[in-house]
Amino acid sequence: MELGIYGTPVWSNDSLKVAYELISNPETDPFSGNFRDAGIFIVNVDTAESYEVEIEAAGASARSTLFLNPVAFSPDDETVFIVSHPYYEKIEEGEVMGYYTQNDTLYSVGVGGGNPARILGVEDFGGIGPEIITSFDNFKIIRNESKLLFQVLGDFEEDGDLWVCSFDGSGLEKITEDEQLREQQPCVYEAGDSTGKVAYIGALRYGTIGYQLPSGGVFIASVDGTGTEKLTDYELGASNPIFSTDGKFLTFLFSNFDENLTYVTDNVVRVYDFSNGNISEVKAEGYIFDIAGWVIADWS
Repeated sequence: MELGIYGTPVWSNDSLKVAYELISNPETDPFSGNFRDAGIFIVNVDTAESYEVEIEAAGASARSTLFLNPVAFSPDDETVFIVSHPYYEKIEEGEVMGYYTQNDTLYSVGVGGGNPARILGVEDFGGIGPEIITSFDNFKIIRNESKLLFQVLGDFEEDGDLWVCSFDGSGLEKITEDEQLREQQPCVYEAGDSTGKVAYIGALRYGTIGYQLPSGGVFIASVDGTGTEKLTDYELGASNPIFSTDGKFLTFLFSNFDENLTYVTDNVVRVYDFSNGNISEVKAEGYIFDIAGWVIADWS
């Protein structure tokens, strides 16, 4: 394969465009001269026409020199938020055992390209967040408040919370503070001018399977972190919560484990009904890997 898509492509708010990152020679050594960023592209889903978002850095093209992945469109779809994910060597006993990539800095750039504007980087959490950040991702837009919501996870069991900031990086604030949980995988629902809701997974800390795998219980709160409510009566198993388009339901993946709580034996899809608090279960033939999202359809 000469080209591959990195990460998860993101929809524009008008559902007419999708942005994604390409990697050249994705099966080769990340530190080789052949493995490199092949650019950010936007495709029109009606016409299938695509173009590269030409990003400049210090007067030169950032293509092939940086790894930049789109993570969200601004509410007006005029700007795309992008995160850099450099590659690092994984060294054990003085030998390079492999490579890993980690999100480093968040930028914004116009959909037509240009110079990226720095918003936030992992170094901005010094003294107020985890000492060593291992996850800085899952960026979501809070439209009514013009803010970004995202997760920050640290290198230790006690580190992990949801944070918000303005589109320019100001107003950086942690909105979850449960000392027993690592909050992650946020999903936002907003209706009109009302205060939005955020659903997220609370994984138990201190070395439990919920820490080793990104699953736990399902929680909901206002976008400022107040009014927290737990929707499920289990501590382990749930991941990837997604609001329905009308906000009446919340779906999530539920994993069943072996008797040693080491391996996932199978996954099912569960749906929480906000009108009555009931949880229904959807099974399918074969192995369910993940939930793509909700669709609006006329099943008549």
